[in-house]
Amino acid sequence: MVYHNDVAFFLTIIICDYVANLLEIGFLTKFHGYTMSVLAIVFTVALVRATIASLIAFIIHYFQLLIVNSEEHERQYYHFIWVASAVKSEVYFMRKTITDIEEVTKKAYVLNEHLKKTGQDDEHKMAYAIAQHVHEIKHSYQDVIKGLGDYFNDQDNVPMQMDDILRIVTSYTQMIIRSRHLSINLVVHNTVDCTVPKHYYLVTIMSNLILNGIDAIGSRRNGEILIQVSHEGPDICLAVTDNGSGISREMIPLIFKPGFSTKFDQSGDIYRGIGLSNVQTIVQEQFAGHITVDSTPQVGTTFFVTMNKHQLTNSQEVTT
Repeated sequence: MVYHNDVAFFLTIIICDYVANLLEIGFLTKFHGYTMSVLAIVFTVALVRATIASLIAFIIHYFQLLIVNSEEHERQYYHFIWVASAVKSEVYFMRKTITDIEEVTKKAYVLNEHLKKTGQDDEHKMAYAIAQHVHEIKHSYQDVIKGLGDYFNDQDNVPMQMDDILRIVTSYTQMIIRSRHLSINLVVHNTVDCTVPKHYYLVTIMSNLILNGIDAIGSRRNGEILIQVSHEGPDICLAVTDNGSGISREMIPLIFKPGFSTKFDQSGDIYRGIGLSNVQTIVQEQFAGHITVDSTPQVGTTFFVTMNKHQLTNSQEVTT
């Protein structure tokens, strides 16, 4: 039964307690022990016990709400960090694409001038139209980048401890594992105590490698993903190991190529994500590091990410 009215709940407890006590006295005295003083005492006892019971019930309910709200807020926070990291990484590569768009525009204008001089009017008009369209695309692209950049402003990013980053990444990936009903255990070993200003890039790196491990394990039983973070001289090393299907020797040279993917959805489209090639770019450009892989088919895969500690703990974003 759900009580929507606290007063009704309180009165119900009093009535139930009072009637139960009266019946108990009646059975003990064969219904001859009722007097005004007895009725008054029974009512007082019922009132006191109802008050105590209501207070206990309200306190328990209050703390349950606190726990539920706290867990929900935590989930929402983890989700926001996850989404913000993905968006900021996408914006990073969108900015890099602007250079390519500008180069296409420049070449289209050059082609337009060449065709104009050679008297090829139709081709000249087409080249000019292409240059205009690409130029418009560039402006639209820049508007999107500016909008996302303003919404996820770097000034709003508070540096995060390595432990907190690992907790956010593993907690959110555990939600994904549960939602897919998979049998995968996440194990974390961290011996690094440092603050990471550009945590959104590190979240992107970790999440991509862990999700790759989840996809590699799939529906196998007793899956495990081990995330290790440790010092190695001037570097911070991240290793993500899974006991999934592994990668063939022939496939390893291809996995860091732009656009390469082995993951397709039911419609046959490649899953959208920044991919290992872009993960490699972030590692190299933002953290002055490198990424390697060691894999054995049907045994498992380990991705090794080495990052310069100075770059990892430096708040200045590298622009290229």
